Amino acid sequence: MRYKRVYLTAGAIVALAVSILIGFAFSGGGHLEKAVTALSCQQIVFPETELKRISNFTDEDSVRNDEFQDSYKVLLFVDSRECLQCSVYLGRWKMLLREAKMRYGEDLKFIFLFQPKDKNELMDYLRSVTFTHDIYVDIDDNFQKMNPLIKKYGIHSFLLDKDNKIVCVGNPAHETRVWELYKQCIENDISCSSPESGQ
Repeated sequence: MRYKRVYLTAGAIVALAVSILIGFAFSGGGHLEKAVTALSCQQIVFPETELKRISNFTDEDSVRNDEFQDSYKVLLFVDSRECLQCSVYLGRWKMLLREAKMRYGEDLKFIFLFQPKDKNELMDYLRSVTFTHDIYVDIDDNFQKMNPLIKKYGIHSFLLDKDNKIVCVGNPAHETRVWELYKQCIENDISCSSPESGQ
C-alpha cells in the first residue's frame, strides 16, 4: 500500500490532537494540552522479555524481538486499576479490527496490552465477549516502569509510528473522531521525524 509521506513537527501533531480531543477526553483543556505535548513523539519502550503473548485465550508464547517493529501500531494499555467491563469496550474494538484489516491489511498492527490483577479473570472476560485477537500480558507492570509518562498522565491509547513514537493520542473505540484522525495519520504516512532533524 502506497501513501503520500507527510512530515509533521511535534507542535503540529499536538495541535491536531488537542483540536480533536478537547471537550471529551478530559475535563480540562489545559491538562489535555500539557499531556499531549509531553507525550507527542515520545518513543514507547516494550519490555519484550517480560511480556507474554496470549492467543485463543490459552496459548501463551514469549514475544519475538521484532514483534513491535515496522508497521504502524494502535496501542491500548489497560492497567490493574481499570474496570474491564466498563472501560475497555472490546465490542467496539472488534469493529475497528475488522475495518482496519480490510483497509490496511498488515500495515497496521493492534497491540492490546494488559497488566491484570488476575490473569484468569482477564481470560474469562475475553471469552465472555469472544475477543479472539492476540493480547499481551505484563504481570509485573514493567511497561509503566519503562514508560513513566504514561503512568503520570493516565493516557493509555496511542497511535505509534514505525519507530514506536507516539503520533496520536486518544481512544478510537471511545470516539469516532479519534479513529478518523488515526486513519488520516496512517494514510498520509505521518511521522514524528523529519529529514532534517535526524530523529
